[in-house]
Amino acid sequence: MRFALVLVCAAFATGLLGRHWWVFDLFAPFRVQYGYVLLSCAILLSLLRDVRWAAPAWAAAVFVAWPVMLSELPSDAAASVAAQEQPAFKVLTLNAWFRNEDIGRVARYLASSDADVILVQEFNRERMDKLAATLPTYPHTAFAAAEDKDGAAILSRWPIESAHPLQLADASRHAQWALVRWHGTAVQVVGVHLPWPLGSSI
Repeated sequence: MRFALVLVCAAFATGLLGRHWWVFDLFAPFRVQYGYVLLSCAILLSLLRDVRWAAPAWAAAVFVAWPVMLSELPSDAAASVAAQEQPAFKVLTLNAWFRNEDIGRVARYLASSDADVILVQEFNRERMDKLAATLPTYPHTAFAAAEDKDGAAILSRWPIESAHPLQLADASRHAQWALVRWHGTAVQVVGVHLPWPLGSSI
């Protein structure tokens, strides 16, 4: 348990140094997981009455998890919108994985999301056509043309007034921009498939 505590704290601290070296940044996206592990360590160490290690475990758990917990609290703006019972623009993004051939299952999941706009990555034109055919509730589509596996698509319940691919620095990556008319409001949406965060040039 002590080893797990030290290991997770070291991994979290390493992630904080990501601006100095890209390898360190690979440890940064796991703050929620770090928080759960540290909380578990703190509880178990407390049950074992290991006060010497339980105290820093609780301190580390609070330090790591506190920003996450704050982000889950409704903001004043969100509370105001909820109070006025205004609709919320709901976006779902999904990397469908180019090896996944179960288009039907992907379509069922997307349909159940009830999102206004869906951003899908790792689709080529053939797979995109099959997906669109099984999602009648999302009749409006825009697709960054790609014959390979790295296409980026936008599917919308609402009319797409205009759309075009975006030119990225890495020409092998694809991004699609669209202007969606949602309840009379123009909303700009971008779907993009980015490379793995590996290498100093990313």
